Amino acid sequence: MAPKATITVNGVRFETEADRLLLHALRDFGIEVPTLCHDERLTPYGGCRMCVVSRKDGRPGLVTTCSTPVVDGMVIETDTAEVIEARRAQLQLIVLNHRMECPVCTRRGDCRLQDLIYEYGTPEAALPFDLVRRPMDLASPIITRDPEKCIVCGRCVRLCDEVQGIAAIGLEGRGLDVHVGTFLERPLDCEFCGQCVNACPVAALSARPYETHVPAWLRASATTTCSLCSCGCQVRVETYEGELERVSADSILEPSQGNLCVKGWLGWDLLSSEERITVPLIRTNGKLVPATWDEAITAVVGKFRESRGRTAAIATPRLTNEDAYLVQRLMRQALGSPHVAMGPTGGLAALCDGLAPVAGAPRSTGSMQDIDTADVVLVLRGDPTRTHPLVKTGLVQSIKKREQKLVLAHAVSGGLERHAEHFLPLHPGTEDVLALGLARLVLEHDPARARACEASGATGFAEWRESLEPYSLARVADVCGLEPLRIEAVATRLIQARAPLGIVVCGTGIPGDEVRASAALFWLMTVLEAGNRTGRVIVLGEKFNLQGGLDMGLDPRFLPAYEPAGDGGRPGRVRVVEVAYVEAAGAAVPRVLIADHPSHELCAGLQERALGLGAGDVL
Repeated sequence: MAPKATITVNGVRFETEADRLLLHALRDFGIEVPTLCHDERLTPYGGCRMCVVSRKDGRPGLVTTCSTPVVDGMVIETDTAEVIEARRAQLQLIVLNHRMECPVCTRRGDCRLQDLIYEYGTPEAALPFDLVRRPMDLASPIITRDPEKCIVCGRCVRLCDEVQGIAAIGLEGRGLDVHVGTFLERPLDCEFCGQCVNACPVAALSARPYETHVPAWLRASATTTCSLCSCGCQVRVETYEGELERVSADSILEPSQGNLCVKGWLGWDLLSSEERITVPLIRTNGKLVPATWDEAITAVVGKFRESRGRTAAIATPRLTNEDAYLVQRLMRQALGSPHVAMGPTGGLAALCDGLAPVAGAPRSTGSMQDIDTADVVLVLRGDPTRTHPLVKTGLVQSIKKREQKLVLAHAVSGGLERHAEHFLPLHPGTEDVLALGLARLVLEHDPARARACEASGATGFAEWRESLEPYSLARVADVCGLEPLRIEAVATRLIQARAPLGIVVCGTGIPGDEVRASAALFWLMTVLEAGNRTGRVIVLGEKFNLQGGLDMGLDPRFLPAYEPAGDGGRPGRVRVVEVAYVEAAGAAVPRVLIADHPSHELCAGLQERALGLGAGDVL
């Protein structure tokens, strides 16, 4: 438990934890301190000097709360005339090179600098220097860069380095010529994640798709979950009269904590796509014809009555938990059909056929929060930079802040390679062989782990250990196309791990068997834990709510909460391969219900394929 410290703030004594930032302590006491350069994701900077307070004990004077730790016995004043005047003077220096056009700025009402100017005031004529003219940069189709509005807070620069691990930009020049740019004006080495734009407190960086003249006070705001990949980032969506105005990250909520990838930031043009289906469609004389909801529901109910027990449902993994539960309940209870499944998606087989038999349930045994506590992370089958950017961001932050060690086993180099202690460019599809070979090496070097796993009663461990016999170092190196010394070095690092974590990247088009890879990685992590706890493995599913769908029983093998569905009354099952392949053994004329939101073209393709397999109707 952290030691306590007692400090006096504006004449009132408070108790807090020692060594935490003074800024955080003051905010916990209900005292708001202004900041411009501070970002909770970044290391203390103290650049804007807006957060100064007066310290009366020890070495008296003005101190920056964002970089000053709490010390027992501190005496702080936050609202004296000296403090207010210091903040006002600093604000004058900040706006010296900031083009003031608040009434027509795209950030009006949503600009921290504007808020501080209203609060403290600053006479624009106090410092008679000319604005350093810099042209607006419109080279990017996505990002507008306006150097004349840059307040040199450094948030974009530091976030690119500390959070994204790229360091594509920096503060160049000196004095009035300081500006954000690349080293020696070299070409930009950028991932185009958009994090710098979201970090900017003013309009020096802005997203062109979200440049709006609707002020912030007229926009409705709501927090929701990004529905693209399976990271579950919390985003703040702003709308005006039903139109999307802006999407940004919520800086408080887990797991994103203010971070957002380019897909979650800008990937919402589908909301206004002309191909989006907005009304029910009924196939009449071979053509899909728009219908009212009453007509569509009546038609579906009629087909359901005709085919009770011979109806199959294929649902999207992007349903909410509530909708997923209702779909399986509709099929199993109302229609008496066990034929319910999710559409094809990366990670489904890894959870149901890979982890469920060895871990007891079709769910990851690790969580996103484990990335923050693991000291060694082994990533198989892909680079999260491409598939799950938030996971990559979490790994980079842990590597930089806690010196976490990363082992990346993937056939193709990517953004994480530069941060990995060990990068293993193995042959595609051999990840399970590598994991089993590493497990054998660990057990050979430390036999006590095997005895600990046996003593813990790990189900199936003895049989699994016997299956490792063929996975010698020489054979694994040959199959994977790696040097034996590199594999041994990774095994040594894993043996030294105190809190290991495994990650399996899943997605359409990734070669190899995700089932074997996830099961092998689970056993490897269990061996490394030496029976102390279940091995921690995260399966990175492709679609938004794959895990929630399984939790709610949206699978023919499981009821809600992973109760086995059993074989009774289940002559056949829905099986999904590629886009939609329906096998309904025992159904004379199967009918298919597609619970998804596909395009017109996908609807036609699903119907053609299902009818070709003997389905009577596709609803």
